[in-house]
Parts: sequence; C-alpha cells; structure tokens
Amino acid sequence: MACAVMAMSMLAGAAQAGDWRLSSVGRQAAIAVDISSVHVEGTRATAWIAVLMPVTRSGFDYALIRTEYLCDDLISSELISIRYDARGREVSRSDVPSAVFPIAPSSNEKLARDAVCFGKFQMEDPEGWSDAVSLLRDYRTTPPA
Repeated sequence: MACAVMAMSMLAGAAQAGDWRLSSVGRQAAIAVDISSVHVEGTRATAWIAVLMPVTRSGFDYALIRTEYLCDDLISSELISIRYDARGREVSRSDVPSAVFPIAPSSNEKLARDAVCFGKFQMEDPEGWSDAVSLLRDYRTTPPA
C-alpha cells in the first residue's frame, strides 16, 4: 500500500513539472499538453493534460488529467484527474478511470488529442512552461487573442 501511495505521489509530481505547451486558449479555459509525458504505443497515446480556468471555479483553478487517446478515433478516457488551487495545492483527486467518451470534431479536446497523437499544435510556444502554476499565471495575465 505504501508503495502505491508513493508511486501516485511521484506521478502527481511528474505532472506538475514538465514541458507544457498550449493546445488551445479561450475565454472559458486553456488546454495544455505536457509533451515530456506523451507516450505512444500503437494507436493509443497517453499524456498529462492541463485544463486552466480563467477564474477559480468550484474551488479549483486548474486540473491535471492523465488522458488516454485512441489516435485513430475521436475517443478518449481520463485515467487520473487532480484538481489544484492557484498555489499548486491539491484540492481533489480521482484515480478511477472514466468511461471512454467521444471527442467532438471541432473541440478543444480534439486539439489536445491532435497534439498528443500527432504532435500538431495550434500555437507556437518554442519555450513552453516548466510547471503548470507558471502556465496558469501567464494564462490569467495575458488576454486571449
């Protein structure tokens, strides 16, 4: 049991630090992919996805979600979901994988899937961000185009 808890802590820590790149930005949310966490095996790909909120909602400011995509289809599932406040403190967590759900063709989720599965990003972020809190801070202080 202690090993499992330690492994999950290491996963969360790995998700906080990485090489975050934006896949979409809007007034409702911004979506980023930690490209250092992308793992492709056949037609499946997994990665940490950050969902950044423009203001605090339901007690959280951003979520890090370990997501699995079926790259040949518009289908994904959430493997782990962790919500954080603006200081990077965990607010809630679910380690229960979600059901598989469809991805709408013209959605932010599809842009994230394209980034994870095919390395296609809508925006150029040559340097990226090393942690999700810095990315959140920049998102909240830079108005969307």
